[in-house]
Amino acid sequence: MRHDGRQPDELREITFERDCTHQAAGSVLASVGGTRLLCTASGDGDVPSCARGRGTARGAAARSR
Repeated sequence: MRHDGRQPDELREITFERDCTHQAAGSVLASVGGTRLLCTASGDGDVPSCARGRGTARGAAARSR
């Protein structure tokens, strides 16, 4: 038995809470036991210059072959 009461083959509880902040476009709070990790994502909606012209049009051309 472990010091926290779990059996040797028993994992800590894992949870994910989506949209946990209002400041970011996307966010998730991941919890494993007492450890917590907050991940956020934001974007400006623009395509980087190095990726312009490589999106949908390229994919459509490849599918039409």
